[in-house]
Amino acid sequence: MGSEEGESVSVRVTGEADVPFDYDVTSDHVGNLKVNETGDAILEFDVDEDAPKKIYQQGLEIRCTGDRDLGDDRVYTFNKQIRLEVTSSSSGSSSIPGFEALFSLLVLLLVFFFIELRKKEKER
Repeated sequence: MGSEEGESVSVRVTGEADVPFDYDVTSDHVGNLKVNETGDAILEFDVDEDAPKKIYQQGLEIRCTGDRDLGDDRVYTFNKQIRLEVTSSSSGSSSIPGFEALFSLLVLLLVFFFIELRKKEKER
């Protein structure tokens, strides 16, 4: 979001050595932005399994060219820091949302089924 139009806006990760992230996608093209318009950049990464739970500072470079309609052909770069928080380890857990609840329900149904089966066997 800025006070001037930006053409060919892109975002790139900088300073990767200081963080426990393995980036699959380190940059993204946002496109042209008008005054006070925002855009989204999607950067994909995995968190190292042994990463300590804490907040990490990640550097980003935002790059764009000036408004060519106004004769501004310069390239502008802005360095920003964002905060990425590692809250818990995902090792040993399922990547399917709700898997634990579904698995627990399945176990309860199996237990109920076996109890009912034993009751019927005792009645015979």
